Parts: sequence; C-alpha cells; structure tokens
Amino acid sequence: MDRVAEGWKVFRRRGEFGEPTFNENKNPVNVHRGIRSQEIAFESSDGEAGVHRTLDGVPNHRYRISAWGIHYPSPTPIELFLGVDLTGGGDDQAPSVKWFPWNATEDAQWLHTQTEIRATGPRLTIFLKAVHRVAAGGGATLFDDVSIVDLGE
Repeated sequence: MDRVAEGWKVFRRRGEFGEPTFNENKNPVNVHRGIRSQEIAFESSDGEAGVHRTLDGVPNHRYRISAWGIHYPSPTPIELFLGVDLTGGGDDQAPSVKWFPWNATEDAQWLHTQTEIRATGPRLTIFLKAVHRVAAGGGATLFDDVSIVDLGE
C-alpha cells in the first residue's frame, strides 16, 4: 500500500522491471524540515513516479513554488522534476503540465528548486516527479519542504 502525505496523490508509470513504491520517511537524515518526507523507492525498478496536489489560486497572481529533493546514488541517473498545471488538472501526462528540471543534480544531498508562475484560473496543481530510466539498484528519492507563496499581481 502506498503511503503519501495528507493532501497529496500518487502517480506512476511502470517501467519494464517493476514499479516504484511510496512511503513517508521519518528517519531524521531523510527529512529536510519537519518530521517526515515523501519517499519514492525504485528498488531496482525503472519508470517514473511522483506526487501531486491541487490548490486554490487567484487568477493573474504570481506564485513562487519551491521544493527540496534528495536522491541516493544508483548506477543509472535519477532525474527530478517540478511540474505545474495551471488548469488544476491531476494528469501528469496532460499537455497543460509544464515541467521544470531540478536546479541541481548531485547525489545524496538535499537540493532546492523553485519556479515562479502566473495563475490563469482558480486552481493549480503542483507535481513532484522522479525518473529512473534504467532499472538498477539504489535510487531512492525523497521530496520535502514544498512551499507555494502568493506574490500578488
């Protein structure tokens, strides 16, 4: 059974070799801030997976969205992405989702990313995604400390 933070939903694309699982990690070394983080465990599988959350917004307001992520070494790279759907949709593959690669890519350290968007409607959806393109050991990924700040017009 997948365990995810309250208010967030899971999405995943199964690879050829299994599928990732979801867990709330409470180990302090795996938490950026607070008492738990969202873990995606690839465990020698490939594919892509993440979480998303839809929020109320104010049309024409600018929003700063930021998040922290960490991924542990794997023989094949793990790629992290922040996505935003300004229509408020929940489909990670919808053409309305704009994806932003994480600002940094180093292994085994907390990495920050952020972007600014302008809301076009009353809802927006935030996506956090990890991609493990080739099945290999390792590759656990954690997301934490997501913030959405309304910057006004």
